[in-house]
Amino acid sequence: MRAKITRWLAETTRPGPRDIFLWDVDLPGFGLKITPAGNRIYVLQYRIDGRLRRYTIGNDGAPWTVLSARHEATRLLRQIAERHDPAEEKAAAKRDLLVSDLCDLYLTEGCRTKKASTIATDRGRIERHIKPLLGRRRTRTVTRRDVERFMSDVASGSTAADVKTGPHGRAIVTGGRGTAIRTVGLLGAIFSFAVKRGIRFDNPVHGINRDI
Repeated sequence: MRAKITRWLAETTRPGPRDIFLWDVDLPGFGLKITPAGNRIYVLQYRIDGRLRRYTIGNDGAPWTVLSARHEATRLLRQIAERHDPAEEKAAAKRDLLVSDLCDLYLTEGCRTKKASTIATDRGRIERHIKPLLGRRRTRTVTRRDVERFMSDVASGSTAADVKTGPHGRAIVTGGRGTAIRTVGLLGAIFSFAVKRGIRFDNPVHGINRDI
């Protein structure tokens, strides 16, 4: 459907059984995708080197409104006119993510079906074990041997710490076999998320012997 994309149109178009695409009549390629679940996502569709590409600008809601998404689409179209492919550049940047950034992305976008208490536990394991030992590594470079070393280090207490959590609070971070096994399980879920997002092609946690 082609129409002038406005706030009113975005809010009043009801979801259907399949994705609905609204394409703007004024700005070529600028569109709004409405999923069956009711998610509203701003996109830009364009051609470069004969290939039709589609770039996701972001979900409707802060910081993306109809106006800010339209401005971003205009900026991207200028880049495309100069032979820059924003979809490919975005994919390349994701492939080069630090493990620390991958963990943040997982907490933001990979935990939507988890309970708040589970997310809080995951966040604690990420901040106290995964980021200190693997956070500065590039996601695509982590190997099975790195995971084995990580598990051994957590089990032996390398990440143990006495953390001040406020004016009168503290958290005693311990390692141990149980902590290592559970944290490696979380690391496996994080890398599975990375595979689904095309950030890397395999999960280095698969097949790891957790009998330590």
